[in-house]
Amino acid sequence: MSHGLRATLAALALTLSTGASAVVTISPPPGPSAGYGAFTFSLARITSNSAEDLSDQLFLQVIGDINPGNGLDPTVYFKVWNRVGTPGSITYVAADQAGATSPYTFALHGQSAGVSFTLANPFPGNLPGGNSLNPSFSADWGLQRTSQGGVSNGINAVGEYLEFRTTPTNGDTYLQVAQNVWGGQLRFGLHVQAIGVDGRSDTYVTEAMGLPATPIPEPQTYALFAVGMALMGAKAALTKKRGDARGRLADLS
Repeated sequence: MSHGLRATLAALALTLSTGASAVVTISPPPGPSAGYGAFTFSLARITSNSAEDLSDQLFLQVIGDINPGNGLDPTVYFKVWNRVGTPGSITYVAADQAGATSPYTFALHGQSAGVSFTLANPFPGNLPGGNSLNPSFSADWGLQRTSQGGVSNGINAVGEYLEFRTTPTNGDTYLQVAQNVWGGQLRFGLHVQAIGVDGRSDTYVTEAMGLPATPIPEPQTYALFAVGMALMGAKAALTKKRGDARGRLADLS
């Protein structure tokens, strides 16, 4: 392997392992914008009241310091997005950590203009359709939009978002918290109202516990991964070509 190819692959491996390519800044940022990574999870619909499925526009990000040993920020941040798409308003956000060995304590962190959420009342409330899952979704924390202003205070499909946070007391890093979401030990659910033309409501949960859970790499991660695969493919092709050439020379000798 050439020095240049080795260096490129080493840089690729470092980038993918640290998550540095997924640097994000939330508003307001929790600290220095550089050095924060994010895993993005999609959500699956668990009810079927509306004719329209919003799974392709609802996302949950787990954001944190990629180097917790530096003591900058032990807090893990979560961001619920409702990206531009079919009309629909997220009115309830719930957490279920029945599978966690050391439960986290959550708190509201921030919200975009036009979004107004507060602690759920009654607390934490039930996630509609949550009992249909196996295991059932048992909410132990929740935020709901304030009643004044109706669904207009929810997280609407115009790129609005809600942020909340936790500071693990058991020493878990943001990567470990993200792994708990991946494995289903920590689940999040959203109740969405006023969907599409029929105005009905549905419930969505992070894709885990039997659902096809796959964090969505940031676009730059895809690009770096593709470059790495292309380089390794080129190297394999070159190695094969050289092997074929040696074989032909051996036949002629």
